[in-house]
Amino acid sequence: MNWKSRSKLKQIAVMLLVMVTVVTYMPGMSMIAYGDDGVNEPIEIDTVAELKAFAAQVNGGDTSANAVLTADIEVDSAWVPIGSETAYNGTFDGGNHKIIFKGTSVGLAGNLNGTIKNVVTKGIINGTATVGAIAGTTSGTIENCLNTAAVTVNGDYAGGIAAKMTGGTITSCGNTGAIENENSSGRWTGGIVGSAAAGAITNCYNQGSVTSTRASSAYCAGIVGNAVTITISNCYSSGSVGGSATSNFGAIAAGPQATLQ
Repeated sequence: MNWKSRSKLKQIAVMLLVMVTVVTYMPGMSMIAYGDDGVNEPIEIDTVAELKAFAAQVNGGDTSANAVLTADIEVDSAWVPIGSETAYNGTFDGGNHKIIFKGTSVGLAGNLNGTIKNVVTKGIINGTATVGAIAGTTSGTIENCLNTAAVTVNGDYAGGIAAKMTGGTITSCGNTGAIENENSSGRWTGGIVGSAAAGAITNCYNQGSVTSTRASSAYCAGIVGNAVTITISNCYSSGSVGGSATSNFGAIAAGPQATLQ
């Protein structure tokens, strides 16, 4: 190949590079990002330090961060839940790993507006109010989660999966832990959800005992303690339900407006 041919090939290569650069940065067109599909990649978590750091990241304002568990993790009484300051909007995938609570007063998340899935919770949780093993309050998505932890609340709202549901969905979840409201004035205790004002609960079950010590109008049930405007589909409870009150107990739900399917 003579020098003229080599020079011509160089000119063609330069022209092609310029064309690619111009197209890449044209208004309205996406930049080329090799190895990055634009998705918020999940943070891998396999230690309690990493889990606490992720919670701090979310609570510090990065509410859409995603995470995936790659190992079982134990958390102690110093645990601060994900979404304690503002609602968590990301996706937390437990990868079917366990989170073991060692005498904590809260569950995995405080306020959930995103998604938590594939988490197994174990251990002991003793809280004052609005305590669920997966979430305190949820309007998001909880799916394929299992709670085996004992959850005891000394106030309103106790649930095996979530304490309070204001919307969203809970799907394919189960509870085998003992859920207890030990406050004589505390209400709204459920194997899956303590109180649900809206949303849908589907394909869920409770096998744990659900107990309230409230003297009257306990709103205590196997699936939802206080079911307001909510749809409950294909769910069952075989755990015992009881307490001190003489009214507002239910095998599936207690409350005025639940739709059972």
